[in-house]
Amino acid sequence: MSNWLGIETTNPLVPSQETLDQLCANQLRLLKADTMGSPSYSGRIDRLTECMDRVSDRYASDHYGNQQFIDRSVLTGTVAIPLIIALIFRKQILRAFENAVVDTGAAAVRSKRSASGYLGGLKAKMDAKANTERQD
Repeated sequence: MSNWLGIETTNPLVPSQETLDQLCANQLRLLKADTMGSPSYSGRIDRLTECMDRVSDRYASDHYGNQQFIDRSVLTGTVAIPLIIALIFRKQILRAFENAVVDTGAAAVRSKRSASGYLGGLKAKMDAKANTERQD
C-alpha cells in the first residue's frame, strides 16, 4: 500500500508463464529444437534466460510506473479537493472566521469591563470604609 487510500495497480508485477512462453517463443522453439549436448545449447539457454529477464523487468517497470501514477493522482486529489471546497465556500469560511475573531475580541472587552467594574466597585467600598473609620 503506497498511498493512504490503499489503491494499487492491477498490472501484475511478475508475468505469467504463458506470457513468458508467448514473448520468448522464438528462443524457446530454438532451444527445444537443439540437442542437450550440443555446443550451442548453453548459449540458447542463456538467450532464453535473457529474454525472460527482459520481459520480467518490463513487467516490473510497468507495474511500478503505474503505481507511481496512481500515487501521484491520489496525492493531487488529496490536495486539490479541499482547495476546491475552500474556494467554493470561501465567503462562508471568511465570514465564520471573522465572526470568531469578533466574538473573541468582544468577549475579551466584556471581561475587561467586568474586571474594571469590579475593581472600581471594590475601590469605592474601600474608600467608603476608610472615610467611615476616619469619622469615628
